[in-house]
Parts: sequence; structure tokens; C-alpha cells
Amino acid sequence: MKQSASACLIFTALLLLVSASGCALLSGQRSPKLPTAAGGMVELVPGEDDTAAFAAAVAALPPAGGTLRLGAGTLKLESAVVPPQVELHVLAGAMIHVGKQLQIDGALQAGPYQIFDGPGQVTGQVKVREVLPQWFGAKGDGRSDDTRPLQQAANLAQHSEGRTLRISQGRYLFCSNLHIRCNVECLGALVQQLEVDQAKSRVENFFYVPSHKVRKSFRVIIDNDQPQIALQAAPFLGLEAGDFQLPTFSQVPLADGSGQIDLQEGGTFRLTSTDFFTSRNNQYGDQWYDKTETSMLVSGRGDFYPELMYSYLPPPEASEWNAETLYKKGDYCRCEGKLHKATWPSGPGATFSHKYRGEVALGSSRPTPGTTSYEFTFADGTPERVRTWREVNLTVHYQPPQAPLTINGLVIEVQVDNPQDEVLRLDNGQALLVSRSNVTLNKLKVFCNNPKATLSALVKNAACCNVTYNDAYISGATYHGLGYNIHNGAASLLAFNNCVSVNCRDGIAGLCNKDVTIEGGFYNRIDDHYGMNYTIRNVKMHAMSTTIPGYRTPKADLNAWRFEPTTALVFAGGNLFIENCQIYNPSGILSSRGDIGDFFGEIVMQNLTVHADRQVTLLDMSASQNFDYAHAVRVPDKVVLENIRKTGTDGFRFNSDLDKRPESPKFEVMMRNVEPIASITCGSPMVFDSCLFQDAKFQLGEAQFRFCTFDGSTSGLEKFVSPQSTANRNSPF
Repeated sequence: MKQSASACLIFTALLLLVSASGCALLSGQRSPKLPTAAGGMVELVPGEDDTAAFAAAVAALPPAGGTLRLGAGTLKLESAVVPPQVELHVLAGAMIHVGKQLQIDGALQAGPYQIFDGPGQVTGQVKVREVLPQWFGAKGDGRSDDTRPLQQAANLAQHSEGRTLRISQGRYLFCSNLHIRCNVECLGALVQQLEVDQAKSRVENFFYVPSHKVRKSFRVIIDNDQPQIALQAAPFLGLEAGDFQLPTFSQVPLADGSGQIDLQEGGTFRLTSTDFFTSRNNQYGDQWYDKTETSMLVSGRGDFYPELMYSYLPPPEASEWNAETLYKKGDYCRCEGKLHKATWPSGPGATFSHKYRGEVALGSSRPTPGTTSYEFTFADGTPERVRTWREVNLTVHYQPPQAPLTINGLVIEVQVDNPQDEVLRLDNGQALLVSRSNVTLNKLKVFCNNPKATLSALVKNAACCNVTYNDAYISGATYHGLGYNIHNGAASLLAFNNCVSVNCRDGIAGLCNKDVTIEGGFYNRIDDHYGMNYTIRNVKMHAMSTTIPGYRTPKADLNAWRFEPTTALVFAGGNLFIENCQIYNPSGILSSRGDIGDFFGEIVMQNLTVHADRQVTLLDMSASQNFDYAHAVRVPDKVVLENIRKTGTDGFRFNSDLDKRPESPKFEVMMRNVEPIASITCGSPMVFDSCLFQDAKFQLGEAQFRFCTFDGSTSGLEKFVSPQSTANRNSPF
């Protein structure tokens, strides 16, 4: 600082004069005037660095504390501290230029105007209820890049007394990832501007549908306070599906060998095993689903909830890899000390078939670290590859307890730069990512208004527990293709209350989620590739989804997309309860995912009304009879369909072929008060109670009929009753 010794002495003396009142007024205006104590004001003499003067002003206040008021002008601070007993008032027109760091542990008063600039950071446990992004220079005009002001304000709010970021009216453009670790009160909107990289456009992806690369992908992230911690896997081996207590929860060794930690109540842990549980029947057939899930520790004794969906057992015994051995999907081998699992047949006689390009002999594929890719060429010269081996390992990540957050009124508007007005299938991430446990989002709104733009997802919940959405509105992930409004991945204890999720392929989709409740609201299709313990209650659904003609073929035409009626609920996994729902214009109500096969636990649908002028599939439980899922396909313990009505023309169809697979046992199906029914195909035992059949066709193994009504013609019941008795509308059998 360039300041004369005499000026410093005068400045200090004047501060002592005003300190008795507990208030000093610092003016950053550069003026040749000498300091004066008139009116309790201290004017700083010209200088390049006001750090020392600021510290002297703080020190001059009474020990019990006082107030510093900053008037118009710029105060230059390299590094400074506002202690807890000091209140800082920053008046309009004042600016604090921070070179390195300003730590504010006391109170702060300022209006919705900029008070901080410079390259440094404003930190501390500031005693304010709300932090404003305007303090850091946010414009809110929808054109200026407000990312840094928003992030600085969020960082300060994280450790503030009120832990709240207040986003006032306006449109705030953000151009890189925005990490939120505080409460939010939002009255304006965050704007995500996506720009298509034309140099990387129209790249054919795995599904033969052209996609467009985004120049920069970013999102709003509701993030953890600290990074997750990697733990050694050995203490967790031996856990079985259904377990709810960890064998080891204290002195758990860290993955890097640097020490041990105790797992705390309220923390979460995520298990991910590359010992995949199923091969997916989709396109190539070498897709797999890893075992992965997240649970919350609910006691200091190692109790956790929800219970495990998968088993995580010690590695099996396996022989050394041999090029002359034929390995099937799911077989194990060891190679160079590592355990591997076959995701595709390998060895003499192994082949690969393509729907359009024919069959190719593969032969042996030597396992490599990670995932093994085997490259080959079709007869027409087209190069291709198939994944053949997966290195088996278990990873365990622990997240210490996170303080609850509440996000109120957050709005994210997705804008897509599309000057040529073309159909765009954007290869990008989400607009909002929730990766933190214990979050409540009230009146969230995320939308894309460009009808020719597709995002892979708008909102994602990943590896977190106890996340609740109340009255959210999510719209426009896609008007064509595969976009999901809400996508959940390895999350648990999710609740969606009175939300709206429309203009998309799936209103809610996901993989490996547990204990999900959807209560009230309005949705397009709801889908989970593999989940456990779902409750869907008091929901209205308009079962329209998007399709692309020629999808999965070289003839796919992105410009020919359209909305079509679809199955309202698509599910793989177990324990599904659906109650008191209204479903409009579906092709089906519920279908198992035939690409995965599993449908276990109890499946219950009751008190539903379906509106459609077409035959509607009530329930379709299907699994390919030829595909090798690499595990025994699971079937439900019980299926209950009760009090289900259909309006409009035609009736319900029911189909199950799960029991046709040789490894699948039979299961019981109960239908009570369902009408009208037009078609039933099932080899497992069925009980019909008080059902109405209209021109019904049956393909049944075992069946009981109680107080049912038959209208029109009936076929397929000859082994249960004579054709004459079925003509009786009130035949009780």
C-alpha cells in the first residue's frame, strides 16, 4: 500500500475517536481530502491497497462488536477478515474489490446490487438469512453469463447462517456446471443455452438414429458437501439380497490403504459390482446390467434401509482362461490373476448374428482388463465389434451424512441454438442433476420449449437417498426419440408428489432404483428398467410416447417421429403396487420388460379406470423364449388385478409367457371385478372372481371362475365347461 506514515497515524486516531459509538463509516471514494471525523465518517486517503486500513477499522471497534459502513467507491482488499462480532453494511454505490480472499464471519447488510468484484473469493460463515447473486455482479438479463456470480453466491450461502441462495426475478444465463450445496429460494429462472457443434453433427449412434453433438454440456448440480469416499470391498463381500445390516460399519479400511473410517448414521453407501446380473435382449445382445444400488445408514449399529436388491458374494472359483474352451454368457474364468465374466460366448463355435448383415464366426477372445471388445468384419466388409468379457470387481463408495436442503421454486429453461430449424437429437447430459441425499424440491420447473430438440434427460437423480419432489413441472425432454423427463439411477427413497411430467418419451424412467413413490400428478409413460418396491397411487396418465419409424435400423428417419399410444407402465424388478389411477388412451396398462425378463415379488393393480377406444393390454408379462439372459428369469410370487374398469370400445387383453421358459416356475394370478375382458393367455393358475368377459378368447392352463359374466361368444374354455353353459350370462361355474 502506498500511503504516508502521517496519513496512517491520522486515520488511526480518527478511528479511535469514533469507536466509542461502535460505528465507523468507510468511504472508498478517492479524494485529496484529509480524513475527518465529522458525522462519524472516515474517508480513506488515496491508495492502491486498503487492506491495512480496513483491518485498522475493524480493530478500532469495541471488543463487543460494532458496525462498519462502506460508502460509495471501491475498497481494494487483498485479504481481509470480518470477525463474528462485526456487522458489515455495504451501501449502494460501494464496491469491495477482493484480490485473494475476504472472510466474512459477521453479519452482512446490502441490497440487490453488486458489492463484490475482483478475482478473489468471498468466504466465511456469514450471518445472513439469504445470499444474493447480485452481490457478485449477476445481471439476470438472459444474455450475460451469470455462472460465476451464481456459483460465488451459492458457495457463500452454503456456510451462511440461513444457508439460502435467493435468486430474484430475472433470467440468469449459466454456461458451465453450477454446483448448489445450499437451500434455494428462486423467483426467476436459470437459462441453459445449448449450442450444436455442426462439425460433429449427424453421427450415427448405436441405434442407427442420427444424433447431434453439443459444443458444451453442462447442468445444475445439487451436490454433496464433500466428495464420496472409496472403501475397500472385502468387508462387504458376503452380503445377500434382502440384507439390512452391514457386517462391518466401524474401522472400515479406505480403498487407497491410507486409513480407516467409521460409517455414520445418516450416511449413504453405494455398491457397484461388475459381476452383472443380466444380459439385455437389445440390439446386439452383449449389453449387461451391473449390480448397483444405494442405501442409507439408519443406525450406528450398521442398520441400513432400503434393503439390498442384489447379492454381493465372494468371487467364485474359476479356471484359467483357455482359447480352446467354449464359454457361455455368464461363465467365469481367470486371466493374469483377474476374474472375468463372459458377456458374450467366446471360444470354438462362438458366433454373432446381425439382423441385416448375417452371421459371423467369432472364435476365442482373450480377456483384457476392464471390458474386452472383440473386433470382426461381416461378409459385406462392414467392420463391427462385440463385447465379450467383463473384469469382475466390487466398488464401495460412502457418502458422509448430508444436511437436508430445500429447493423452492427453481426454474431451469433449456434453450437450443437451432438457426436452421432442423430436427436435433442432442447428445448431452441433464439440465438438473441431484446427486445429494436429503433434498426436497418444491415447485421445480424444468422445460425445453424447442419442439425440434431432444435431450437425453432433463432431470436425473443419481446414487442418492431421500429425495422428494413436490408439485414439479417437467416438460419437453423430447418430442421424438429417447428423451426422458426424469431419469433415476441407483437411487432410493424417491418421492414424486403431485408432479406433472409430459411431452417426452418417458415421464419417469430409471435403472436400479428402490422404494419409489409416485403420488398424484400427471405423466406420460413411467418406466424402470430394474427397480424394487414401487408405489404408484392417485396418478393420471396420458399414455402417449414418441417413436421414430425404422428405429434400430439403417432406415431410421428422425424427421418422421410421432406420438403414439403406448403402455403406460413398463417395469422390470419386483414389488409393484398401482392404485386409484386414471389412464387415458393407452395401448397397455402394465408390461414387464421383455428385454430383461425379471418380474418378481408381488404385482398388484387395483381401482383403475382406463379410457380408450381400442383393445388395451391389461398386463403383459413376457420374456424371450430364445434369448440367453445369463441367469434364470424370475417370476412373481403373486399377481393381483382388482377393480379395474375400461371405458370406450373393446376390452382388456392379458398375456403371460414367463412360465414358458424352462427355468421359470408357475405363479398365481387373481383377477377380481375386472371388466370387460376380451383375451386371456396364461399357463399359470388363474382365479377369476366377478369378472365380465366380452367375446372372450382363452388360452389357459389352470383356471377357476367365480360369479363371472359372459357376453357374446367364448372360445377356449372347453376343458373347463361345456359351450352350452358359457352362453349363460351369469354362469358361476
